[in-house]
Amino acid sequence: MATLDEAICNVHQLENINLPDEQPQVEAPPASVTYISNFDTNFEDSKAFITCISKYLEEADVHKGLNEMLEEGEKYAVMLYTWRSCSRAVPAVKSDDQPNRIEIYEKTTEVLEPEVRKLKNFMHFALNSCG
Repeated sequence: MATLDEAICNVHQLENINLPDEQPQVEAPPASVTYISNFDTNFEDSKAFITCISKYLEEADVHKGLNEMLEEGEKYAVMLYTWRSCSRAVPAVKSDDQPNRIEIYEKTTEVLEPEVRKLKNFMHFALNSCG
């Protein structure tokens, strides 16, 4: 009777035996298929469905415009939220007799001009969105 070590050695030797069956390999190796769905196309592919009823294409265009408007509105919402703290940083003139008050006004206008321009753009966005 063989010991356990000899039996394990015999099993390992079986792996080295070549047993040709003279048959061609007809199966392809398995390949994995990966699919990532993207629903955030903003209706850019709606023109591919031109054979559909035109009402649905028009609706897709309207939805696309609404999505773009929402994205722009979110930017303005962030801008308004962060803009609140700008007023605290602006120096105030103590009185009309202060000698450097005109310089303070000019510098304040110079510093706040880009932010005021953003607010004007927001005003135009709000008028165009609601009108």
